[in-house]
Amino acid sequence: MAEAAISEAHGLFSSDLPPLPENRIVVGFGMVSVDYVAIVDAFPKPDEKVRGRSLQVFGGGNAANALTCASRLGLTPKLITKVGDDSLGQSALAELEADGVDTSLVKISDGGTSTSTYVIVDKQMKTRTCIYTLGVPAMVPDDLPKTKLLSALNEAKLAYFDGRSTKPALVVAQEEIENKRAINTILDSIDVDRYEVDSDDDNIDILRSPFFDVGFDFDNTVEEYFDRIHITLVDTIDDQRKKGRWTILGRLTTVSPPDTSPLRRRKLLNRSVVTKAITKLLPVQAARMSIPILVEAERKKAGLGSLLDLATYIICSEKFPQAWTSVSSIPKALVSILLKYPNVKFVIATLGEKGCLMIDRRTRGEDPHLDAIDVDSLTESLKLRIDENVTTPTFVASESSVRLRANGIGTLYGKLLLGTAEKIPPSEILDTTGAGDAFIGAVLYALCAGMPPEKMLPFSCQVAAICCRALGARTGLPQRDDPRLAPFLR
Repeated sequence: MAEAAISEAHGLFSSDLPPLPENRIVVGFGMVSVDYVAIVDAFPKPDEKVRGRSLQVFGGGNAANALTCASRLGLTPKLITKVGDDSLGQSALAELEADGVDTSLVKISDGGTSTSTYVIVDKQMKTRTCIYTLGVPAMVPDDLPKTKLLSALNEAKLAYFDGRSTKPALVVAQEEIENKRAINTILDSIDVDRYEVDSDDDNIDILRSPFFDVGFDFDNTVEEYFDRIHITLVDTIDDQRKKGRWTILGRLTTVSPPDTSPLRRRKLLNRSVVTKAITKLLPVQAARMSIPILVEAERKKAGLGSLLDLATYIICSEKFPQAWTSVSSIPKALVSILLKYPNVKFVIATLGEKGCLMIDRRTRGEDPHLDAIDVDSLTESLKLRIDENVTTPTFVASESSVRLRANGIGTLYGKLLLGTAEKIPPSEILDTTGAGDAFIGAVLYALCAGMPPEKMLPFSCQVAAICCRALGARTGLPQRDDPRLAPFLR
C-alpha cells in the first residue's frame, strides 16, 4: 500500500514496476563518513583565500553511499564498517538507518573518532575535490564477530567491498569463501552418483541451493552441522521447491564418505561421528554456492590485489585500470585485468560524463576461427556508433562474443559494451560527489534483479546522472518509483 501511494504521487503506479528481486539482501563492507560540502565559485590557488557560497553537512563514504542507493532502489543492504562513539558516528548511523540500511554489523569504537571528509565543489568547473580524515582506531579483523558475520553472509545474494580497508575486507571475503569450501568438501567427499538413499522413499535427491540458510562453522562437529541441515530442511523444503530454488545434483546412500580426511581441517573428526551424522539424514542438502563478490577499485592500494583475486565483478574508476596495469589505454587495461583475475565475470570502468566501458567475459566466441579484434580499435568503432542526438543513457556493443586482443598482453573472449551518460544541461549539475557510488548501487540492484548488461549500463548511468542534480552524495539518489527510472526498469 505504501509503495503504491508513493508511486501514484510520483505519477507512476506500482503495477508499472517490475517485481522486486526475490533475494534482495546485499552485504557491503567499506567506509562511512560525514561530508562537509563547501561550494566555491572557483577552486582556490595555493595560499589563496576564497569565499564559500554555502557549507552543508551530509552523510558520505563509498560503501555507505552505494548501499543507500541500493536501499532506495528496493534492496535490503547490510553495512559492515566502524565508527567512533562521537556525534559524527551517531549522526552517520542514524541517517543510514533512516534510509533502510541495516547497521547491526557496524562496530562502534569506544573513545574513537569517525571518518570525515571536506568536499570542495567548484561551481565554475563542475568538479569536486575531497579531503578525508580517517577515523581512529581503524577497523581490524577482530572487530568482526564471526557468528554475526557468517549469519549475514549466509543470507546474502551479493557481497560488495569498496576497496578502502583491504585487511578486514579480506577477512570477510575469505570467511565467505572458506565457509562454502568447507561444506563443499563434505559433499565432494561423497560419490553422489554412485549411491541411492536407503529409506522408505526411492532415490531421495541431494539438493544444493544458493538460498538455503544453513552455514557450516568449524566450532561445530559435522554431526551438529548435519543435524542443523536436517531440521531446517524439514521446515523449508516444500517452500523452496515451490519457489524454484532447488537444483538436483545426485543421489546418496546412508553410508559414510570413503575418505573423511578432508573434513579434518580445523577439528579432528573420527569416522564414527561422520558415519552417524550421514546415516541420520533423509535428504542431504549441501552448501550454498558462494555468493558473488563485487569489488570497487578506485585507486591502487596495498592488499587490493588479494581482494581482486576473490572478486566476481570489478567496477573501477577511470584512472584505475591504467594505473593498476601500466598499459597504454583503458580498453587494453580492462583486458589485462580480466586475464590476471580469471574468476572475474565482468569489469567496468566508469568514465564520468563519457559514460562507462565494460568487458563481459564469455567462454568462447560464436566462431572460434575468427581472428582476434584489437580492443582499442573496436572501442573507437563503438564510439562512432553513438547517436549524439540521444540525451538519455544508452549503449552500443560488439557482437555477443568476440575474441578481444590487447597487443602485447593477450586475448580473451568477451563482449565489449560502451554505456553513454545522460547529457545533463550544465545549469542542472550541482554536485558530482557520489556519482560513482550511485552507479555501483544501481549495479548492485541490477545484479540482484538479473538485468543483462545491455539494460544494466543505461540504468546505472541514469541513476548516477540523477544523483548529480543535488548537493551531497545521497540527497539526489532516486527512489525505485522515480518516473525518471521507469523507462529503464520496464
